[in-house]
Amino acid sequence: MGRGIRDFVASIRSNDIVLFFFAGHNLQLDDQDFITACDEERIAEVSSNYVPMNAQELLEQMSARNPFVIVLLLDCSRDHWFLNQAKVRSLIDSSKSMVDMKPLSAYMMAFTSAPDTVILDETIHERNGVFTYHLLQHITKPGKNIRQLIVDVTNAVARDTKKVQIPYVTSALQGRSVYLVSPERHESNSNAWLTSMAELSIDSTIVG
Repeated sequence: MGRGIRDFVASIRSNDIVLFFFAGHNLQLDDQDFITACDEERIAEVSSNYVPMNAQELLEQMSARNPFVIVLLLDCSRDHWFLNQAKVRSLIDSSKSMVDMKPLSAYMMAFTSAPDTVILDETIHERNGVFTYHLLQHITKPGKNIRQLIVDVTNAVARDTKKVQIPYVTSALQGRSVYLVSPERHESNSNAWLTSMAELSIDSTIVG
């Protein structure tokens, strides 16, 4: 997982619109969010050096590439308990919190649920969880500003789960209007470049 993400970050060019989707597990320790693949237990068993990735540091690495905007969509279960939690905790002292980070590019980061809450980890919409399901319903809509897109997804998730699960968003878009699909593009055509998102996996990443 780590190598694939590093390669993705290295591919970012100045003024790119970066869209990064990740589905897996999330561990929150001391205001730090760490993400890892769904098969983290198996990976940890064969690699004593394996540790999850710090989401805040990932955002900073992307920002260092000077993109126009970064959109991180993290569909991660927060109730997962890592085998190597002690190793993760040992990294926290050297990790940056969101408030300690250097000035970022414009960004939006959306988690599938708020801090200190548990998400519905079971699949209720075919193969995807509730956050990803509703994300796919809205992400191909032409002319939908990213702010409105995330608001619509958040409302749909809250409605679908009877407010048990409410996505959490942090952003600093710096007044920029961001559209993942142009207002001029017909919806049937816009679906083509996002078809891969219907096959979401832990390696799903798109640079737009």
